[in-house]
Amino acid sequence: MKKVLFILFIIIIFFYLGACREVNPSKNEDSTKEEVITDNPDIVSDFFNLNNKVVIDIEITDSELALIQKDYEEYSSFGSKSPIYRKCNLRIQINDSEYYYKEVGIRMKGNTSRRDFYSKRDGIFYLIHYKLSFSETFDDSEYYEEPKLWDEAKRDLRKNRTFGGMEKLDLKWNKNFDKTFVREIYCYDLFRERGLFAPYATIGNINITNKGKMESLGLYTIIESVDKSFIKRYLPEGDQGGDLYKVGWGTNGQGMTLGGTLEINTINGIGVEDEDSGYFPIYDLKTNKKTSNASSLQNLIKTVNSSDALNIVVDMNYFIEFMAVNYIVGNPDDMRYHYNNYYLYFRSSDNMAIFIPYDYDRTFGITKDWNPSHTAMIGIDMYSNYTTELGSQVNPLINKSICYGGLYIEDFRAKILQIYFSSFFTIDKFEEYYQLGRNNYQNLVKPTIENINYLYTDFDFEESDSYLETTSNYTVSKYFAGIKKYINNHIDR
Repeated sequence: MKKVLFILFIIIIFFYLGACREVNPSKNEDSTKEEVITDNPDIVSDFFNLNNKVVIDIEITDSELALIQKDYEEYSSFGSKSPIYRKCNLRIQINDSEYYYKEVGIRMKGNTSRRDFYSKRDGIFYLIHYKLSFSETFDDSEYYEEPKLWDEAKRDLRKNRTFGGMEKLDLKWNKNFDKTFVREIYCYDLFRERGLFAPYATIGNINITNKGKMESLGLYTIIESVDKSFIKRYLPEGDQGGDLYKVGWGTNGQGMTLGGTLEINTINGIGVEDEDSGYFPIYDLKTNKKTSNASSLQNLIKTVNSSDALNIVVDMNYFIEFMAVNYIVGNPDDMRYHYNNYYLYFRSSDNMAIFIPYDYDRTFGITKDWNPSHTAMIGIDMYSNYTTELGSQVNPLINKSICYGGLYIEDFRAKILQIYFSSFFTIDKFEEYYQLGRNNYQNLVKPTIENINYLYTDFDFEESDSYLETTSNYTVSKYFAGIKKYINNHIDR
């Protein structure tokens, strides 16, 4: 009898240990799988083509997810944002083509979107934005209990590893519940259509390992990062190497939190962000961090505040085109209306400033949760000094160029009309984007994780009939009709 009980005990232990190994894997899936990576820049156009279906699998352990949650808690406790990347393996599929990257960096990204999302008991219980880094080395002793030890040659390879020339990618969940799923994508394409620099974007199905099982997070917008590799890919060789700043709300170095208004009182808000100390400057330097003396930006701020000779520090043809597109897309959270969400770059060939948009997820009638103009930005005079800060425009570059009395009003008017009459500014063109997205992804919008399977919206071209709503978004077709009508009636002042 004792022998039988002993055998039964051994069998129970065997099955218990087997179950534990299945539910709690000790390492990322496919750890023995060979890497299939690509530096071919041609992959970028395929990846960001809405005709192509994109699927990304994030293979990550429970322990790494718990660390991302812990990083959020620790840094948010003193009003900061964690810069620490945790490890995952990444499978990227573009139609039938597949690429596989080991030890990709992953962390939480965003500002107001940061929140608790994971617990040991529940696994993933909310959606967050992610940033991926293909070049992360995980060897900083300040961040990692067991820093990765590298052979120098292999470390150099990792530091230069990219996906089609891109060092990083941003993954954003549809937190504004845009039922078309493509407004931000269309917006960036309009910038590029007008000869301006803007990140490429697409939508894709994102899957992630949750409690030992690969599950779907639904559809995310995937956006290329604006960084030094972005400048290298898109600017002529002679224009590379200049200072790149990410501009948003931050400290001016004198205890004040201000937006990127280019006012003289923001000139001390130039620096390099330091998440470990909770320091976030207004103008966050992203390139040349060890060599720049910030003289280009300081000179720009001084010049636009003291002189009408704007064209000696800013490529004004580029800037007026930039502002015309901004007006057309109706973003209340941009450089003009909310003093943020733009990059400022100084070309090394002539030291002239140009502007690059980012975080344009409130365009073409997105009114959910925030509609500061109460008109979905349709009834805003193109020459007015209105801002969503509920005050008059204070940016001297904007005031002196495109507001009433500005030096470039006629140029601004002409560029708005060029967009107005272009094929890109038609609801039919927009609907082409919508249909491409819907055809590829209409059955993939709903997350499979039980805790978050309510955080999604189905594809739909018609939303709210009222632009006064803040519980849903204004219909994109009505936005197009409304902004066209307003321009037609007010362009001649």
